[in-house]
Amino acid sequence: MTIEKGITKKTDRYERSFLVTKDVDLFKIVFPDCFVSNPMNLRLGSIWFNDNSYQISVSGYYGVFSIDKNLCSNFWYSYLKTNQLLKIYNDIATGSLLEKRRVHYSELKNIILPIPSTLIEKNKIGSLFEDINNLITLHQRKYNRVTKGDNKLW
Repeated sequence: MTIEKGITKKTDRYERSFLVTKDVDLFKIVFPDCFVSNPMNLRLGSIWFNDNSYQISVSGYYGVFSIDKNLCSNFWYSYLKTNQLLKIYNDIATGSLLEKRRVHYSELKNIILPIPSTLIEKNKIGSLFEDINNLITLHQRKYNRVTKGDNKLW
């Protein structure tokens, strides 16, 4: 899992199957509308939401979970990547080496967060986050076209 692009095929990045020494729990299934996180990089924002209509498999090392019966996932996906949460993840991460610190799921599930009290409010906030993210993406594409000399702005 990459921080920038979410889930990508391992073969698209590099070959390291020779490093796999486990023979049980090699993979976990991420069903549609579920989250997956990389414990080693969660404090850097390595969390992804499967908004596809199909399931995928990931390393057995990753944490896979759902929240609120998947009724307001856009809220959670945005909230779980905020600076406030990244600081919390960093505070609860364990490990003797800074670059090897990880957030175990057992710790992640015990975090107490200030959140809206109703699903309606969560969905409204989540929709706002989604609209803002879409607007940022649109403007980033426009910027990329302009800086490359493409006259077609949209």
